[in-house]
Amino acid sequence: MNSIISKIFLMAVITFVVSHIAFAAETAQSRLYCTSLRFSRGTGGPFDGTLDLSSYDPQTTINGELVEVDTPYTYESNFAMDDGLGDITYGTLFLNAPLTLDANHNGFPDFTESAQPVSANSTGHFSIPGVDSGSISVSWNRGAGSKDGTCTMGFTSSIFGSLGSYSCPFQLIEYTGPLTYTPGTNAVSANLSLSLTGDANQTIQGSGSFVKSSSNPSNSLTLQPGTWMDAGANNFTFTSASFLRRTSWPTNYYGFITFADGDPTTTDADYQVWVLSINDTNDANKNGIPDFSDAPAASMQLKLANGTNNNLLLTIKGGVSGKLHQIQRLVQIGTTNWQVASSVTITNPISQTVSLSFPTNKEAFYRVYLP
Repeated sequence: MNSIISKIFLMAVITFVVSHIAFAAETAQSRLYCTSLRFSRGTGGPFDGTLDLSSYDPQTTINGELVEVDTPYTYESNFAMDDGLGDITYGTLFLNAPLTLDANHNGFPDFTESAQPVSANSTGHFSIPGVDSGSISVSWNRGAGSKDGTCTMGFTSSIFGSLGSYSCPFQLIEYTGPLTYTPGTNAVSANLSLSLTGDANQTIQGSGSFVKSSSNPSNSLTLQPGTWMDAGANNFTFTSASFLRRTSWPTNYYGFITFADGDPTTTDADYQVWVLSINDTNDANKNGIPDFSDAPAASMQLKLANGTNNNLLLTIKGGVSGKLHQIQRLVQIGTTNWQVASSVTITNPISQTVSLSFPTNKEAFYRVYLP
């Protein structure tokens, strides 16, 4: 909320006062999550075997990454299946996930939010090049408020029939926390401080510059390339990323961020694609556009003069058109008991004059306040 404070000493002369709005830092809430899921080793099959996933060649690298893809399935990974008898099979699997469920109607799939529970069945397909292929029955389960879930996959070969089911723990990689920013005319400077869901000691911190689109500055911004850092001083370097404000959730901005390496603890570049969601409920001028992308408010001028009917005339220059402004008065310095002296809806932001009753004290302080 913007507050314009004017100190007026009502002595022999009424003074002319100019007040400016400072562009102070504001705070939004942000959530950063990886579009890939992290799978731990699964167990099962007819002979207590194991199942490992990898976005690289599973014969050399096991990183547990299940990568989100477009079509015809929603996720893909390579796998190494040990049947429990010493035979290891390598192939590729494709899984569908319930990405259309959105119980809280915020535009993000419940599947990608730790706050939302997941319990659903889906289908999949596997391929062992030159050897076999078949279908996968999939069951997803994750409790509300938890990043950890279980994926059960039942493999059916087109040649051998059932290959058994494997129960695989998986993890949603999600960070949340405040994003502080300073509004700007052409760009917004921001700092974020995020903690990993389920482990507050794991953090990502850094700064960024969001440049506003010249044609649609309120709804479209571009995050400039930069580097963030985790608690272990590992760098998360990213390229530029486009951010949009949702029409269905007008306080929210989101964009896809691509890191050079989203998991520095592994040997190869992986877990690279992430989504950053910014929810900003600050709206100083109450025009429906969050302060994050709104044009910064202009300076406001207040001029107080004697009227002709034992009154005061307060002229407001730079008010917000169509919005109700409170004119508040404080009669004793050192206190905070501001009282509403009058209210006015600004119809002429260039200059509008309001009549005020003359204070009983010889000294008073005035401010114009946008509630």
